[in-house]
Amino acid sequence: MIQEAPPRGPLAPILISVIWAMVFFLAAWPTIATFFLFDSGTDNVPLWVWFVFYGMWGFEFLAMLMVPAIWIAWALTRRKSWGGTFLTVVAFLPLLALIPVGLAFFLDSN
Repeated sequence: MIQEAPPRGPLAPILISVIWAMVFFLAAWPTIATFFLFDSGTDNVPLWVWFVFYGMWGFEFLAMLMVPAIWIAWALTRRKSWGGTFLTVVAFLPLLALIPVGLAFFLDSN
């Protein structure tokens, strides 16, 4: 018979939800300000502008999505021994959306 680990408390999902909700609201203004990147007056928009635009909006979307997603992940894995590792991986997924923003730094360095 396979033994399940004792269920973990909801402290991790509570903290992760609060942190991502705060990050969502703190990143809202810089994300909305990405529309100003297109005010150059030319029709040729550099590639790095699109990377920053979609990277920031993707980050906002994933930060908003993270609040319910972390609770679903916790509910599905709270009795599993590997659940804490899975929650950690899921909690950092929105940071992947910032990769295009980092790439934009190198594309603009020409």
